[in-house]
Amino acid sequence: MSHVIEVRPAIPADALGLCQLTEEVAAEGAFIVPDRLFFSEAQQAAVLTHRDPAYHQIWVGCDGPRVVCELEVVRGVWRKTQHTATLAVVVAKSHRGTGLFSRCLEAAQGWARDQQVEKLCLTVFATNTGARTAYQRRGFVEEGVRRGQYRLDSALVDEVLMAQWLTPSGRGVDGSQHGP
Repeated sequence: MSHVIEVRPAIPADALGLCQLTEEVAAEGAFIVPDRLFFSEAQQAAVLTHRDPAYHQIWVGCDGPRVVCELEVVRGVWRKTQHTATLAVVVAKSHRGTGLFSRCLEAAQGWARDQQVEKLCLTVFATNTGARTAYQRRGFVEEGVRRGQYRLDSALVDEVLMAQWLTPSGRGVDGSQHGP
């Protein structure tokens, strides 16, 4: 691993690297829902070209030419959900625990605040204790569980719903209290 990892918004030229990262982590079978590549390189490039940056942003962490982290955030499109955004994270095994996720998350949080997003949401396999701990260290709390939502090999695995309020004390921009 080189010493300088660049974190930046993804560009269409990152499409192949994003596909390779997804395939690499999907092959591990334990950290992300996809078990195969969903988008072709061309489709991924089209997503990167045509997304609305006010509603959809993707950051990459690059170790030289290699994409080793992806953090994608999709803001709610309906008036009733525009105060929320859902994020998904993929980190190469070689770069877990290096602080790269934190750097990408900081970029996403800044973007979310600029878009007046109040709450970031995500889901994680209950068995992915490393990711759950990392999210908790960065202010995410568990909000719920969907029992047996996934089947990993022959075992049913729960999906843990987590969120982070970006407004002080979980208060919405209108001052009302949210959450517990």
